[in-house]
Amino acid sequence: MAEKEVEDGAASHDSEILTTPLEHDSKYEQYPTRNFRFHLAFVSVCACTFIATVDTVIVATALPAITRALHATSNEAYWCGTGFLFAQTVSQPLYGAFQEVVGHKRTMMFALGLFLFMSIFCATAKNITWLVTSRVIQGIGGGGINAMVNVLVSDLVPLHDRGTFAGLNNLAGAVGLVSGVVLGAAFAEKSTWRLIFWINLPICTIAGAGIFLGVRLKTETDSIRSQLHKVDYLGALLLISSLVSILYGLTGGGILYPWSHARIITALVIGGLGIVLTALYEVKYAPHPMIPPAIFRDRTAVSGYFSAWVHGIVLWALAYYLILYFLIARGHSLLHSALEILPGIATIPVCAALFGIIMAITKHFKWLNVFAWASLSIGVGLLALLTAHTGLGKAYGYQIVLAVGGGIIFPGRILAVQVSQKPANVPIATTMVSFFTSLGEAFGVAIGGSIFQNRWSALTKDAITSGRLPREYLINSDAAEGSAERLKLLPFGVRDAYRGIMAESLRTLWITFAALAAAAFFVSLIARDLSLAEKRDEGDLEEAHTPEVMATTSQNKRSEARGAADNEAA
Repeated sequence: MAEKEVEDGAASHDSEILTTPLEHDSKYEQYPTRNFRFHLAFVSVCACTFIATVDTVIVATALPAITRALHATSNEAYWCGTGFLFAQTVSQPLYGAFQEVVGHKRTMMFALGLFLFMSIFCATAKNITWLVTSRVIQGIGGGGINAMVNVLVSDLVPLHDRGTFAGLNNLAGAVGLVSGVVLGAAFAEKSTWRLIFWINLPICTIAGAGIFLGVRLKTETDSIRSQLHKVDYLGALLLISSLVSILYGLTGGGILYPWSHARIITALVIGGLGIVLTALYEVKYAPHPMIPPAIFRDRTAVSGYFSAWVHGIVLWALAYYLILYFLIARGHSLLHSALEILPGIATIPVCAALFGIIMAITKHFKWLNVFAWASLSIGVGLLALLTAHTGLGKAYGYQIVLAVGGGIIFPGRILAVQVSQKPANVPIATTMVSFFTSLGEAFGVAIGGSIFQNRWSALTKDAITSGRLPREYLINSDAAEGSAERLKLLPFGVRDAYRGIMAESLRTLWITFAALAAAAFFVSLIARDLSLAEKRDEGDLEEAHTPEVMATTSQNKRSEARGAADNEAA
């Protein structure tokens, strides 16, 4: 009878293994206590997100003032913004590879220090070559900050709580987007463009001190030298060279050379072939892949990466081309135009924080992501209805529609990637979210610039042919984006014609971006409706549910039960 009770007890323990999470798994004890040090670390990470986002957009609005002050050509000025984006995008996979070697905290401190140091060089630049060089190196630091902020959030907070903190961190980034647009315009018109870079110093210094004092992470037991032997140097070389080639073609096409130029075509073809070769090497031959192929094998993660890419394209367009609408199509000042995109830009951080909290409470994200892409695609599509004379109420309202979706996607894309990864792959997978966002911004430059310039050229040609625009007042497509001051000097009829041409050129752009957002909507449907709470247990149980471990555990439980029975009999 006692033997049967023992067996029944063991059987009940066996079934319990299948249903009960291992509450005391060591990997959940690694997260810090929510004390002052934790909050200091998290606020400092948010400050890093804020300043890195500010610097991504702030130069674009102040670029005309920088060009005039440093007597730069349009091509030279172009590299002030694009060089930063270029370096930021290319460097992020490298940070993903080396963060496990030197540690997450050290990687962030290096990136933040480089960003801070080069901000001083940018602020003191005496000529355009000095500024462009400093901006490129600063972009390497910015890429590291973007890559590491979400990794550090993952280090500080377990997945089932991460929606709230990801939302708050994205709130800081979205506030940075707002601030960058407005401050760039304000400094350019009312003060000096050098303040754009000087403001980085106090914020970066305080944030760096907070991370240094607040972040306490477990360090690897292996030496850095032994870890360096595991770095995939050949994979890194293949990937970086391929990205440089692709980004040169994307950002230089239509700006430095026509899209049909041999240099642009060659760069794109070589870069594309290089990416294919890199993927083949990583999957088949790399002993320790820099980017583990496993992080792309789940459809939920793929939907998150694609969301990050399209999100980068659309939000870059919102921050840049919407200002052009108010600046040229409506004839408003630069600062006034920057303020007029606030209905959209300011709504994004609120929704990022609010819906991040909702995701943490409900433990689900899929259908919020689906709703977000529907809202974003509809909102961007509504922008195509804007003309030079549309009521401002509609212009502001359409922005809010797209901003609701744009805000939700900030935490949603990260959770879609993280929830489907093994714990060991979470840091590199999170880094790739930032990488695809930056890559999307680069594609936004290429797609937006190409569509806008082609449409502008076609419309001005039609206007000249029809007699609505005298040929002597022709503004070529490569000068259209900086034509606001010139338009003020033209006759009223000519100025009005160009305002209509600007609105019509942007309409084609909005339709294209709305189609991309719609594609992301359909991709988001393929994601699994995973629960953040289930993921917490799944990571614990993944090893426990293997036949070997279950058999061993079952045997141990039976032995413990028999021992207890023997003790009672004794």
